[in-house]
Amino acid sequence: MGDEFVGREAELAALAQRIEAAARGSGSVVLLAGPAGIGKSTLAAEALRRHAGSARCTVVRGHCPRDGVAPPLWPWQRALRLAGAGPEGPAAAAGPQQPWSAMNPADAAAVRFLELARMGDALAAAAVERALVVLLEDLSGPIPPASTCCGN
Repeated sequence: MGDEFVGREAELAALAQRIEAAARGSGSVVLLAGPAGIGKSTLAAEALRRHAGSARCTVVRGHCPRDGVAPPLWPWQRALRLAGAGPEGPAAAAGPQQPWSAMNPADAAAVRFLELARMGDALAAAAVERALVVLLEDLSGPIPPASTCCGN
């Protein structure tokens, strides 16, 4: 059996539309869901192989580590760093450090909110500079083989 991709034409067409829209500056979120092993990563990789290059999109990838131990939001943080929008990127400094307490639930919620806001700003800034596709996969499982990975 060869490596030729067969089928999923409707799904590929839908992904092609989203990739082309991203290249024109219109963002969206696409969720590929289903049981393990049905080809979600392969479908995403094939759509990106066929369309991201011609659309001049930068593709970055985030995933959870194999052991499942990672800080909160790790896949997003990794993808943003690859896009040049990580902690050292343009949206890094949001102001002076605050005296947060990890023991205070209100402080923990505020820190989470500020981190999400910082990441959203970083993503928006990175996408202004160039068309950007962020691929987050295997968020609760092992990293797929490199042959299924699409990224710059």
